[in-house]
Amino acid sequence: MSPTAPGAGSVPSRALIGTAVALAAALAACGSGPGSLPHDAAGAEPVDGQAREAGSGLDDASVSRDAQPADGPILGGPGPDGPAAGDAVADGTAPPGDGAPDTTVPADAAVPTDASAPGDVIAQTDVIAQTDVIAQTDVLAQTDAAANLCAASYAGCTSYTDATASGANRTITFGFAFYSPKCLAIKAGQTVTFSGSFGAHPLTPACGPADVITATSAGSSAAFTFTVTGDYGYYCSVHGAPDGSGMAGSIRVVP
Repeated sequence: MSPTAPGAGSVPSRALIGTAVALAAALAACGSGPGSLPHDAAGAEPVDGQAREAGSGLDDASVSRDAQPADGPILGGPGPDGPAAGDAVADGTAPPGDGAPDTTVPADAAVPTDASAPGDVIAQTDVIAQTDVIAQTDVLAQTDAAANLCAASYAGCTSYTDATASGANRTITFGFAFYSPKCLAIKAGQTVTFSGSFGAHPLTPACGPADVITATSAGSSAAFTFTVTGDYGYYCSVHGAPDGSGMAGSIRVVP
């Protein structure tokens, strides 16, 4: 049988092989070029979002968080030992370590002690103490005055000679064992004069709301002005007694 010459519809073997080689090269160029990612048979996106190995041409910004190694720290998040120093945690507070704010109060920032405070307190205490002393003194003075009031009918005076008139005689004369008038009434602001021998009959105050009559043991005349109302008892220290017995008398001061 003689060889058959190529007929219509047949493809020369060399041309078919050349086409196949060109197609394979084109596919290889599309699948392994710079910057490409591996695809599945249907042309889907990279499996599990994994990036190519180093040298794939992807920059760091194109790598997602899921592409990070499982055993390494997540970018922007805490590492296996906790937040990195200086990083902020999710709730906005500063983590411990070098990044935490220093809340230690420096020595210079301590509140200064007011050195004047103790002195002020002492001064106030002194003022209070002085006030208390003054108050106690006033109370004692009032108590003494109250305690020194004359008893009713001192020296037997149940009635008084009225010398309250502006021109009245307000002189008390005295001698052996007597005062005349013994019981004298005057107005506040008026003056009473004692006339006699004080050497023989020393004048001594006995009681009263104020210290007006003073002890007198020399001379023959002494005058005393009374401004506080009340009864004022007096006596001779030689012939009388503080209780009003013997040579004694009383001056009543009225408003």
